[in-house]
Amino acid sequence: NDPCTNAERLGQKLFQRRKGTRITLTPAGERYRQGIEELIDLARKLDDPEGLRQFTSGRVTIGFFDDLAPFYLGPLLEVLSARLPEADVHYRIGGFTQLAKEMFEDRIDLSVTYDLGFDTSFERQRLIELGPCALVADGTELTNLSTISLQDLVRFPLILSEEGLSIRHVLRLFQKINAKPTVQHRVQSLEVMRSLVGGGEGIGISYTVPPYEETYDGKRIRAIPINEEFAKEPIILIRSGLTPATDLQHQAAEAILHFFRNRQAKPTDPLA
Repeated sequence: NDPCTNAERLGQKLFQRRKGTRITLTPAGERYRQGIEELIDLARKLDDPEGLRQFTSGRVTIGFFDDLAPFYLGPLLEVLSARLPEADVHYRIGGFTQLAKEMFEDRIDLSVTYDLGFDTSFERQRLIELGPCALVADGTELTNLSTISLQDLVRFPLILSEEGLSIRHVLRLFQKINAKPTVQHRVQSLEVMRSLVGGGEGIGISYTVPPYEETYDGKRIRAIPINEEFAKEPIILIRSGLTPATDLQHQAAEAILHFFRNRQAKPTDPLA
């Protein structure tokens, strides 16, 4: 572009012209030149895969499945801050489809999630395994059970997550025992499920269970483990395998794996 045209467009004087001397840059012109050099340097890095990896190595974004974020987001951010003090750690929370989409678009580097909706292009590492619980209102005929089977639940109306992959997964569990339960409510959040259970609207099924028995409106509910082994599901750490991982992503993954290894079978984990 013509420098004079750029000066007019910017509304700033970029050059000094004195009779008998060469043209020099004004302070505004010097800043403009530095900005152009930075853009050229950035373009070179973006054009070089290795340069791009180095350029992005200071930032890592961790995704969390909706229901898992309240359990693990805070502790993992604390761990990552301690293990990677120079890193710029970000996070995103969403459903299975959103996490998969944003990982494919390189907006999320690693995700802590259940293994639902992710194809073979994603790399997986197992963190822990959880079994589902039946959420029942206090004082009902099921309250005093220590465990329960899927068959025991068929005669009750169910309250399930409205997340498409999640509800299909739960219904497939019943298909394995040739049962067709009635779904009374499909809810957006775990706390809404717990509230409906406390109000006598049905039985909730969830893999994540808060460590308290009261709902927001003060009703007491119980979480009873479902005893079928085939119902257990792993929580995984996942990343897109379409691009090589940066050194920072490897370090973040190792920190997350170490965190979960230390929490195996502790009561602070949901049903671990």
